[in-house]
Formats: sequence, C-alpha cells, structure tokens
Amino acid sequence: MRTQRKCPSDLGFVIDGARSIEVLGKGNFKKMLDFVKNVSLGFHISPEETRVGAITYGTEPIIAIPFNKYTAAKDLALAIENITYPGTFTMTGKALALANQKLFDKGSRINVPKVLVVLTEGTSRDNVQASAQALHKAGVTVISVGLGPVYNTSQLNNVASMPASYHVIKTRFNQLQNKVNELQDKICQVKQKRSEHI
Repeated sequence: MRTQRKCPSDLGFVIDGARSIEVLGKGNFKKMLDFVKNVSLGFHISPEETRVGAITYGTEPIIAIPFNKYTAAKDLALAIENITYPGTFTMTGKALALANQKLFDKGSRINVPKVLVVLTEGTSRDNVQASAQALHKAGVTVISVGLGPVYNTSQLNNVASMPASYHVIKTRFNQLQNKVNELQDKICQVKQKRSEHI
C-alpha cells in the first residue's frame, strides 16, 4: 500500500491530446494518463483533502473531470483511465483559459492551494501567454511538464509560474513515471496564494 501524502489542494491537470502524441509513439497518451493517476493517488483524495480535476485538449479543450465529481481514490483512478484521446491539434492557450474560467474559478475552494499541472508535447498553435498570466493572477501555481524528445522551452517557461526554472519539468514519455515523486514534492511545497482580485 503506497503512503498517501496529506497536502490538501485543488489539483488540476491539463493533458495534451494532440495527434502528434501518438505519432511519436503508440501508447504515449496512456503513459500520460498513468502518470496523472500515479501522481494523484499519492495524495489523500477526499472533499476535505486533495481534489483532482482534469482537462484534455487538442483543438478544443473539455473538462474531463471536474473537482467535485470524484471523492474516492478508486473512482478517480477509473475516471482517469477512461479519459478519451482527442487526437487533433495543440491549442494549449484555449485549455489554460478553460482551466481558469471553469475548472478553478467555478469549482475550487478558497482555503487550499490551487495547482495546475500542464502536460504538453510540442508547440501550441495558439497564444499561451495571456491565459497563463490570468491563471497566475488568480493565484494558481502552474507547473509545466514538457514531453520530449523536442522541448519548446520558452513556451514551457511562459506557462509555468515563477521561478520557471523550478516550475518546469522536462522528460520523455518513457521516463514519465520517474518524475512522479518530483512532481508530488513540488505540489506539496505550494503554499496557498491569495489571488489579486480577492
């Protein structure tokens, strides 16, 4: 039985479902979902502790898992496993905007840290900066996970909270599972921020 960390947060994931994910290697999208599941289940999942939400995106983002839907670890694990692969183009800016406007703004708690983990491969076809800045202003700590072999470092840095050197993780699909503990550490170290418009 894995030990579960007690670091209450509203923990969101934005999962890149672009066509290029599977072009780079069959089964890569499932590796991303397994990573999200393993990171999430390292925390105590409950309405009072850690709640997990997820957005998948290609050309259009969708909220696959809202924060208030799954309050038991086994239900959450099954929901993550059943997320479908969009297989379209990379529009990260749209996905970040949806995270800010619907995932966090409408559904998050005010008394716990808000963390968003963005898993992406390649370069977005839309602008990421404005959406990322809106999240930062709203008090959401954003951690970028860049999936190689090729990284768009400037875009990863633009998405991530400051300092970007701390909030960016780079890895390859086959090595994602080696980053579970590192990401969990970073999530636990996020302190509650007050948004600028409270």
